[in-house]
Amino acid sequence: MTTTLGVVLATTILGGCHSDPSVPSEASGPVSASPRFDPPLSGRDPATLPDPLPRAVNAPAVRGSTDPTIIDTAKFRTRIDRRPFDGAGVRPARFLPPHKKPAIDLQLPDNGLPSGSMQALARTEPGVAFPGITQTPWRPPDPSIGVGPDYVLETVNMKIAWFEKDGTPVFEQFLDSSGNPGFFEEVGAGGFTFDPKCFYDPHVQRYVVLALEYYGGDGEAWITMAVSDDDDPEGTWYKYRTWSLIESQGSDYWVDYPGFGYDEDAWYVTGNLFELGDGPGPGFLGGLVRVFDKQGALDGEAIEWQDILAGGASWQV
Repeated sequence: MTTTLGVVLATTILGGCHSDPSVPSEASGPVSASPRFDPPLSGRDPATLPDPLPRAVNAPAVRGSTDPTIIDTAKFRTRIDRRPFDGAGVRPARFLPPHKKPAIDLQLPDNGLPSGSMQALARTEPGVAFPGITQTPWRPPDPSIGVGPDYVLETVNMKIAWFEKDGTPVFEQFLDSSGNPGFFEEVGAGGFTFDPKCFYDPHVQRYVVLALEYYGGDGEAWITMAVSDDDDPEGTWYKYRTWSLIESQGSDYWVDYPGFGYDEDAWYVTGNLFELGDGPGPGFLGGLVRVFDKQGALDGEAIEWQDILAGGASWQV
């Protein structure tokens, strides 16, 4: 399955150091996968995992910081891996703990506002359309897109690619450790980088990429992020793997379903907090908001961030 790429991109597969950056190396042959994937392995020694982060709903924000891993994508061994996938796809939720938000009672008084309706508005016709990432072993693709001055960047489960605006592919690789290397592999990511998001931040002229990680064997959870060093995604990226296993009310929680946004000062990640195991805390703790200060990341230095537990319903940005 291949989708087209104009104003919106599409769908995912395998592949990353090369001596001549002007000639992207490409992988060939189909990618095969068993209908039964093995549980993904972490890229981190379990003995070195941090303790869960203590957080409380409606408490003051708690600050942290993370040092970068600096990666040059122009040196990846395989920079374009567009091999077709051959096999049964699998949903990322298969490797996540059972999780469900509680039903919300919306029996509210009538506010007097009129109901919305569809409007017959003219659709914008894109000037250029070209193939994005094709089918990968993971479904659904959950595509996102970041458009800068000269390049279009796309993420899906679990892959990343960027193109010149005429559709010329420049880079395509897995986000997890199944690449050659994977985009987040050298920052420590293992075999499960799900729910990726991306955007181009016009305030600082950078591409920013997000993925979540979860590994069930040791209760391991990460919010992993990458920032380009300029408005060209090819070359240097500053990558940050931030711990996101949360402890609250006697239970541990992991982050799911991220939102990703920005303003002039910060990048914002939201997520739903679901309980690991059967502890004394609620199964659904509400929303986590992690706010990343841009300044350190713009120069490849440590990134400062702060957590706020919003509670209540799901949060998105």
